[in-house]
Amino acid sequence: MQKLPVDKQLPFFKVIMENGNLKDLENWIYQEPSLLEVLDNDDYYELISLDFNQKFVLDSIQRIIFPYVDYTNYYLHHLKDILLSLQNQPNDMPLLAKVYELYCQGYEFLQSLAIDYGLVAKVELIENSRFSFSSESLNEVRIQSKLIYDALVDKKIVLLACPSFDKDIEYYQDFRSETEKSLTALKIG
Repeated sequence: MQKLPVDKQLPFFKVIMENGNLKDLENWIYQEPSLLEVLDNDDYYELISLDFNQKFVLDSIQRIIFPYVDYTNYYLHHLKDILLSLQNQPNDMPLLAKVYELYCQGYEFLQSLAIDYGLVAKVELIENSRFSFSSESLNEVRIQSKLIYDALVDKKIVLLACPSFDKDIEYYQDFRSETEKSLTALKIG
């Protein structure tokens, strides 16, 4: 079965993964003719016949669209957005906390950024404090974010699975050199 192009998957992910507006998705579905080119006719007609005001419509959308989307692409796009944002706003505690969560769920290539900064951010958010990193630390967040972002863009890190707590899954492949890996690894000592 053919997958939707990434740009056509994103409106679905906006609603499914980010609690986006169902009405916006409904309008987009009706105005997007290319969906009929990829979706099976039965799936397409079932999708456009859904009542978007119905309580469990999101479950139906997910069931219909599941074979046509790649959730790993969503996480790749999402992670790249986080890393770009951190390059511009390295003191964004919720984003740093999200990096820590992704690290704990299998994306271990985020090690240094997650442990050195994301864990601190997570604790600070829980404690609701006004902590701020030093300018040296903020610069390191920028550097780490850029290095990982570039590795994702250059496909030196390739996501294979969505984040979860399943230890038996290979979440990514890392094609970076040992030197490149050491730049984003936790420094002990």
